[in-house]
Parts: sequence; structure tokens; C-alpha cells
Amino acid sequence: MRTFRLLSAVFFAALAFSSLGSFEPARADATIAAVPALGVRELLDAAGHLDGRATSLEDRAARSRQDARDMVDRAAALRVESKTKAEPLRARLAAKADDLEVRAVAARTSADSDDAEARRLRAKARDVRATAKVQASSTVHRPAGTLTATSNGACELSVDGIPVGSTPILRLELGVGSRQLECRDGAGARMSRTVTIREGAAESVVFASADWTTSF
Repeated sequence: MRTFRLLSAVFFAALAFSSLGSFEPARADATIAAVPALGVRELLDAAGHLDGRATSLEDRAARSRQDARDMVDRAAALRVESKTKAEPLRARLAAKADDLEVRAVAARTSADSDDAEARRLRAKARDVRATAKVQASSTVHRPAGTLTATSNGACELSVDGIPVGSTPILRLELGVGSRQLECRDGAGARMSRTVTIREGAAESVVFASADWTTSF
């Protein structure tokens, strides 16, 4: 019986030691995954980039709203003119007025969509700046490496969902770990890559034209 108890104690001690040994790598992996992708400078640049995109959308929305007002005014003028005309000209003028009013509604809808996206981007920019502020005040060492992204056409690059700038050549300092990259061109086509950043190492990624996929 004593021998059985001794063997049992050795077995469970070995099992506990084995579990303890396997715990440390998991903690290390979790720590690496928690390292922020972008440094303070990159975060502030990203926030500025988001604000710039928001401003462009707001300008486009303003133009769309002005176009809508102009179309409504032209439609009203056509309806007044149609009352003085005989058929079939009256019907053609009324049809043109109807078309202008439909296009005005579409322009206002597009403007609403642009304004909503601009608000989303500005909110994200505020969040990114808040993250940069917290990171700037931190004294914890942030292990990082560098990434050079190139493409054979201009595209907007995002790292872990945060827009960071435009190619064809872009160099960044990124926190260690696996990073999800996405490049989108002006037509909505996109390319995705996953890259592992190692401390002190220089990585590179190329977005080739053959890899573009179109988003609908």
C-alpha cells in the first residue's frame, strides 16, 4: 500500500510539473498577441489619415446635396414650363422633371451615406488618438519590428483594421506578432496579407496586381 501511495504521489507531481511547464509558452503567446500593432507616431498618422478621408467624404456629401437642390429647382422650372406647352411636349417635360426628382433623391441618399461614413471615421480617429495617448504615457517596453509594404499601384493600406497610409511604398514600425494587412484601391478592389512581425527584424510584403479581388 505504501508503495502504491508513493507511486501515485510521484505520478501526480509529474503531471502537475508538466502542466506548469506547458503554461508559460501560452502566457508568452498571449503577451505577444497583446502588443499593439502601431506605435504612437503611426497611430497619430493613422488618425490624421482617417480625418482626411472623413473630410473628403463630407466635401463629396456637400456637393451631392447641392446637386440635389439644383435638380429639384430644374424640375420645378420644367413643370412650370410644361403647363404652357401642348402635348406631346408637355409630357416630355414632365418626364424630365420626374427623372430629375428621382436623381435628386438618389443624390441626397448618397450624401447621407457619405456623412454617416465620415462620422464613423472621425469617431475611429478619436479612438486611435486616445490609444496613442495611453501608449505614449506607458513605460512598458513595446517590442517592435519594421514592415515595408509595396504595390504596383496606389492603394490604401490597413493594419489590423486601422488605415495607416497609401502605397506604392510605405514603411511602418509595428508591434511584434501576427498582423493582418489589407490594401484597397479607389475602385474597391482589395488584397489581403498576413505577416508576422519579429522584434528588431525587417519584413516586407508585396501586393501584386494578379492578387486583386473586387469587393461588391
